Amino acid sequence: MTKVLVPRIEQVLAFCAEDPVERVFLEDVARRGLGRFVAVEGTNGSLAALCHTGANVVPSGVGCAAFGHAAARARARMILGDERSVGELWEAAGDLFPAPREDRPGQPVYVLREAPEPGGTSLRAARGSDLGRLVPACAAAYLEELGTDPLAGDPEGFRWRTRVQIEEGRSWLWEEGGVIRFKAEASAWTPSAVQLQQVWSDAEVRGRGYARRGLQDLKKDFGQGPESQALDAYINMFNLLSPPAGAPAKAQKAHDAPRSTSPPSTSAAPKSNP
Repeated sequence: MTKVLVPRIEQVLAFCAEDPVERVFLEDVARRGLGRFVAVEGTNGSLAALCHTGANVVPSGVGCAAFGHAAARARARMILGDERSVGELWEAAGDLFPAPREDRPGQPVYVLREAPEPGGTSLRAARGSDLGRLVPACAAAYLEELGTDPLAGDPEGFRWRTRVQIEEGRSWLWEEGGVIRFKAEASAWTPSAVQLQQVWSDAEVRGRGYARRGLQDLKKDFGQGPESQALDAYINMFNLLSPPAGAPAKAQKAHDAPRSTSPPSTSAAPKSNP
């Protein structure tokens, strides 16, 4: 039986540095001291596989079948990550979980490394005074992506999570006449990469370039050059064509097949809530 251990922080960061885009969530929660990790060692003390166990179970690497029991004990709302890693875990331990509410293989990750031309928007960081308008926009994005209304199930919890995103500087919006036309949040943020979630544009202006221009100016905020952060996001193939219609022209596919699996008893949790 493969030995599963609790890794040291330096092992986690070294493992994430091998693929900083695919492992951006794992590195983010580790750096913030929020991660609850189990691992399988490879050679010379390095890690062959790593898994975060919380509301989100996030496996990565080779040998993730070993994490089945630890993942089941976490009572996860979502299992997500590279399709091979999620597949290994699910094949070994799927019987320990309820039947998934939804299985989403084949969601590519697109990454933007170079700053595109400015979008000419009024994109800015969200402020506390934006909360009343931002919560409905975030709820609309959540409903469109996951098929459940977060304001019907846990309105106060969802409002709290939205406020925390603002307070942590992980939420941006573009408004016109007091109406939010575009918004995005960072679900993970490291020195190497920023992963976006809930990239959304107002239905009234879709097809007019608002999402593309908003993403262009959002990437500009993270700088450029050798020390700049890559901007990446999962693309849900049931919502968008590939390449995504709203993506800047320089966005390139970084990973072919992330996968998320959600048990039926709970709704999928935002990635910023490990």
